[in-house]
Amino acid sequence: MIYRITSLLLLIGLSSGQAIKITMFDYTSKGIKNTNSVKFLRNAIEKELIKAKKYKVKQKDVVVPILEKEGFQLIGCDTECFVNIGSLIGVGFVISGNVQKFVNHYNLRIKIHDISSRQLADECIVKSNEGLDDLIVQAPLKIINSLDKEAARVALEKKAAEAKAAVELAAKLTSEEAARVAAEKKAAEAKAAAELAAKLATESIFISARTTAELTAELAAEEAAQLVGEEKT
Repeated sequence: MIYRITSLLLLIGLSSGQAIKITMFDYTSKGIKNTNSVKFLRNAIEKELIKAKKYKVKQKDVVVPILEKEGFQLIGCDTECFVNIGSLIGVGFVISGNVQKFVNHYNLRIKIHDISSRQLADECIVKSNEGLDDLIVQAPLKIINSLDKEAARVALEKKAAEAKAAVELAAKLTSEEAARVAAEKKAAEAKAAAELAAKLATESIFISARTTAELTAELAAEEAAQLVGEEKT
């Protein structure tokens, strides 16, 4: 019983350790006429995330065919939409972004959508007055920091849930074990009582038979004595 509970708790420590899968979709933009530069920015940031090797990145060429097959449209996609897509393609987090340009100033707003909690987990803004190249330098670090924070939170919540489930199961097993022991004890007591009753019944029959025999013998002796007395008279 103790071994079974220990094994359940041990599984909690072994359930983590796998690289979390992420994906990043095309950025929307405002104030930028050359949309190819926005695609370049997104692709360059994705490459940096892949080079970091902290998260397993599902790339666009893998994800897009799945979405096309399922009929997903990314235009106007909100958190619920990204979460549904993330669930479909099997990732932990979906990254979306919007880049805006005001004269020579760039703002890149990055959103991290958590698939497990089905909500917008984090949001960060990368600012630059030095062009898109500077965003490519800054953004991957901010994204990784945000992912690290959210991944730690998700892992903690998962471990807490697993620990709770293990404790509940252990309590259930303990209760079942106690019930089994109590049932075995009652069965043993019932068996002992039945054996004792059988023994007493046997002894009672033996005593009853012996008493009858003794009474018969006494009556026979009295009759014999009476006959002897009559013969003498």
